Order: sequence, then C-alpha cells, then structure tokens
Amino acid sequence: MSDQRDRSFDDFYRTEYPRLLRVLSAADLSAADALQESFAKAAADWSRIAHLDDPAAWVRHVAVRRMLNERRSVRRRGTVVETLAAVSAPEPVDRDQLLDLAAAIETLPAQ
Repeated sequence: MSDQRDRSFDDFYRTEYPRLLRVLSAADLSAADALQESFAKAAADWSRIAHLDDPAAWVRHVAVRRMLNERRSVRRRGTVVETLAAVSAPEPVDRDQLLDLAAAIETLPAQ
C-alpha cells in the first residue's frame, strides 16, 4: 500500500467525499455544504493537510464544526425574530403635538 501522504488532493476528494457525506448527512441536512467548505479549505492548504495522520478526520472535524456553528446561528436568528415579533409597534406620532425645535430655541434667552 502506498503512503497516503503521496495521494493527490483529487484522489483524496474522490475517495473520502462520498464516505464523509454519508456519515455527516445522517446527522444534518446541511452536511453537503459544510463538507464542500471543508474540502475547499483542505485543498487550499493541501501541502500541510496531506501530511496529517488522517486528513479525512481533519476534513470531518472542520465540517462538523461548521455544521454546529450553522445550527447555533439558526437558533440565535430564531430567538431574535421571536423577540422582535414580541415587541409592539410604537404609537403613531401626532404631528400636531411635535415641538418646533427652531421656534423653541428662539424663545431662549441669549445666555
């Protein structure tokens, strides 16, 4: 068996992407996007990633972190939307009750 470190990124991608997609998709529907981003990061730094003991574990770890971050972000957005929905709209402004600031300043003493 040849050393895994001699594999090109293309070989690594063809071998590992389908397997990792199956594993991660079982947990989250956003796995394909997260996995694509992880492989893009691996490709950008392949000269370093290729020398890791298990490059697929690195890609999986990055994808899982991305999926967890996305899940937290969705949860936060939901909380903000609920909070905003609970806030009542301000009372309409009665234009006749507004203070004419320029006129009010004119009435002040010079000092």
